[in-house]
Amino acid sequence: MSTIFDFSTFKYKEVIQDINKWKVLKGKEAKQIVHEIAFVVKDRLTLNEVCNYGYTINEKVYIPSFIEDNSGLLFHFIPGGKFTFGLSEREETLLKMSGIDFDLSLMKPAKDIWVKPFFITRFPITANFVNEHITTDPDLFRPVFGNEEEDSVCPMYLTLEEIYQLFGKFGFKIPGEVQLEYALRGGGNTLFYLGDELPQERAVIGNSLCCNEFSDGEINNRYANLFGLVGVSIGEWCCDKWYPSHENICDDSPYTDSSTSEYVIKGGAAAFWPWQNPEEWILAISAIRSSSEGLEDTTCGVRALLDISI
Repeated sequence: MSTIFDFSTFKYKEVIQDINKWKVLKGKEAKQIVHEIAFVVKDRLTLNEVCNYGYTINEKVYIPSFIEDNSGLLFHFIPGGKFTFGLSEREETLLKMSGIDFDLSLMKPAKDIWVKPFFITRFPITANFVNEHITTDPDLFRPVFGNEEEDSVCPMYLTLEEIYQLFGKFGFKIPGEVQLEYALRGGGNTLFYLGDELPQERAVIGNSLCCNEFSDGEINNRYANLFGLVGVSIGEWCCDKWYPSHENICDDSPYTDSSTSEYVIKGGAAAFWPWQNPEEWILAISAIRSSSEGLEDTTCGVRALLDISI
């Protein structure tokens, strides 16, 4: 089952490859382009709806969502574009002013990278979906998210072996680090997708950066990032092998190095919410990255990705 959609002859390639052109789409033109996208992917994805997202920012962006026919998972179309990958000088200055004790070199050097469009699940893969399709090891550590109600919809931490088994059933991919950071930033360039400062209200942090229960559609829509993604700080696997800086990154291709068994992990603040350590908020910043070596029982969250060739 192919994980790549062919957009090489797509009529509106310039628009879907440029987030700035995508942001200004309106009316009939926007509907036409979404219709054309839906036509290209119709053999596997069914258009669900087009919603307007953007929390605490001056702009709103229309993002189409699609249901993947075989799994029933909800994917969002992420338009391509250029962004600053890693910790920018401005972000670094803000972090140093906060007095945080963290090795910032892990997120440097910052690089301007163009990212091709792709499809990614709106939510990290949930326990309900996992338990429906594979059997997981009950002895491994997995954070308890959300609540114990039967209708609770929460992410589930998985090993790479469990992910390969699950994604192999549907032809999904694990996102690359550049793709995932671009998606989780939501087209922005601030410390958090909400801005450069943490919200003062704990409830807002819990519903946005540290959201770990996805059954409330109103909360999901209100606090989603610009691309409509939810649960951005759960902690997620990337398919990139670990390297303690961005020196080897030059485009949106995953970094592969057979000399290490470690992988890149993005985020993780939601796994510690409500925060007990005053510095756990560092795991919520957009540029944060760490090695899978630090995972307990090597489990972490993950989103499913479907690529586009263009």
